[in-house]
Amino acid sequence: MKEKNIVDLIGRRIALTQKESTCWGICPFCKPVTATFAVHKETNRFRCYICNVKGDAEDFLELYES
Repeated sequence: MKEKNIVDLIGRRIALTQKESTCWGICPFCKPVTATFAVHKETNRFRCYICNVKGDAEDFLELYES
């Protein structure tokens, strides 16, 4: 599966706020109190800067739905 817009895919599951070219949200995996979960539309990748989970749309769905 290749998702064309990772921001839309993840944004349907968690709230995201756009700041410049990156969207930020609360990581659904470690649930910190601040937005540490970055979604990069240009590279179709995501990363949490606390728990260091990262990957593409397919990785996100696999982690989120398990």
